[in-house]
Amino acid sequence: MYVVFGASGGIGAELCSRLAAQPGAQVVLAGRDESKLAALQGRLPGGGANTLVAVADVTDSAQVGAGETWIGVEWGW
Repeated sequence: MYVVFGASGGIGAELCSRLAAQPGAQVVLAGRDESKLAALQGRLPGGGANTLVAVADVTDSAQVGAGETWIGVEWGW
């Protein structure tokens, strides 16, 4: 499982694309702009079926902690 912060930007989006193409990979697209993250998810291999969108500001520890808990619930770990 991979969590990519800044996923909607150039390098982050490319990294997400490469990771999502790997068999069995689970990728969390994390960033501040939900609409950009959702658009990226739709462009990923397999339509982003093995991905989650997490809206969070990496500089806010409360948001990151809540996101970690939510990811665990969504993917059952």
